[in-house]
Amino acid sequence: MQLYLIYLGVANGWKGIVTSSARSQGFPLPMSSAAEQLYLTASLSGYGKEDDSGLVRLFTPGVESAVHDKGKNDTTPDDRLTPTITTNEIKKIGFIGLGAMGLGMATSLIKGGFQVSGYDLAQKAVSKLLLGGRHAEAANSPAHAASGADVLILMVQTPSQVEDVLFGSGDVAETLPTGAVVVLSSTVAPSFARKMNTRLRDLGKGLHLVDAPVSGGVAKAAKGLLTVSIYPRFENYH
Repeated sequence: MQLYLIYLGVANGWKGIVTSSARSQGFPLPMSSAAEQLYLTASLSGYGKEDDSGLVRLFTPGVESAVHDKGKNDTTPDDRLTPTITTNEIKKIGFIGLGAMGLGMATSLIKGGFQVSGYDLAQKAVSKLLLGGRHAEAANSPAHAASGADVLILMVQTPSQVEDVLFGSGDVAETLPTGAVVVLSSTVAPSFARKMNTRLRDLGKGLHLVDAPVSGGVAKAAKGLLTVSIYPRFENYH
């Protein structure tokens, strides 16, 4: 099964393309509905074609039932695409929030060969991260996890925690190096994500935020098989 990504705006005409594309590629009905709901939500939030607001993941199966067949298979596909970003390009990933989902996500990155510095209020969770091997590092504070990180992933529970980590007691925004990317995987409102991105950019350090909520559950997080819905702007990516 091949995987490709396309950018689309969210005007009503484009929404129809996304929905019909999802169905024509053999998506199960819930996934087709999710594609439609994604664009309805974005439209209601004020996005349009000019906002470059959506990144849609489509599967192109070799046979019509391929998506359904793969969904029943708990093993990791052997035909995954080679990552476009390598461990040589990202020297360090900071990860804040090692709960049920976050720990699996961070561990999967470590298995992929990335250097991950993880922080959580629960020391037990940090200790579990260290079991991942030599690429795992225990951070003693959010700022420690952010120090020198090319990418910082936030997987905390609430918007107030996100804001506190970035601009409050966590002191992460000030600590991150110039040009770092913040990946916000907590589930927050689009308006909140835009607000956080604006505040980061206003610091004048070339920081960018990517709104990237995840779904799939704890088991898929541990296997590195989560679905990530990414809402960037074009100028952040090349």
